[in-house]
Amino acid sequence: MEPEERKMPLLMGILNVTPDSFYDGGAHSAPEEALSHAKKLIQDGADIIDIGGESTRPGFTPVSAEEEIRRTRDIVKLVCALNVPVSIDTTKHEVAREALKCGASIINDVSGTVNPEMTALAKEYGARLVITHAPREIDEEINIVYDVLEFFEMALSDLSYLEFPPENVILDPGIGFGKTVEQNFDVIRNLYELKTLKMPILLGASNKSYIKKTIGSDEQSLNVGNTVTIAAAVRDGVDIIRVHDAAHAKKVFKMCEKLDI
Repeated sequence: MEPEERKMPLLMGILNVTPDSFYDGGAHSAPEEALSHAKKLIQDGADIIDIGGESTRPGFTPVSAEEEIRRTRDIVKLVCALNVPVSIDTTKHEVAREALKCGASIINDVSGTVNPEMTALAKEYGARLVITHAPREIDEEINIVYDVLEFFEMALSDLSYLEFPPENVILDPGIGFGKTVEQNFDVIRNLYELKTLKMPILLGASNKSYIKKTIGSDEQSLNVGNTVTIAAAVRDGVDIIRVHDAAHAKKVFKMCEKLDI
């Protein structure tokens, strides 16, 4: 009997259309540049394109909903025309609504809350909703894995109360959000614990500072850090991995398959 083929995670390709993102700020802010990059991500293996119009890096400058809509609306329309699922990365329900009107089907809410307005909006459009663990302050004393699990259990309870369809929920442990470097590693080391929640898990760890502060911020160091993190996510059954470089992630998947990781 042939062994059952392993199912690799879906790839969510990152399309930042901001002037100040920590990795690629300003590189894809024009519609034609953004569309070209989205096409490359899809060609390289991305299953979903995640479009963000406001940076979430430490110390970022907030922008108004109107400015965020201005940055994202036309690009969402263009990318949706490529017939790939599009996610809007935002904390503002006004921005999410405009993106859904333009064809997006996922709200990637990194606010660290269960926002009733965002929840109602996702429910209205039948969109999937990403809930992110993102504490406003770092607490070095807590057991971060327990805190993530507790947050998600409460979030799922809130979503149930709001009668949000459970099949449209995605959980993101929030690497880089309100965590120390070691806490980020603790979460990645224990991703399998999140599978006990029986919900799809999204991991967004690409090029983040826990890598830079551990082995360096040069391209080689980022590639090493991303490779190991993706392999850990595959090992623990993560469902979606958010990446800057889809071609690189696909190569990691191939090696994981060969090594039965």
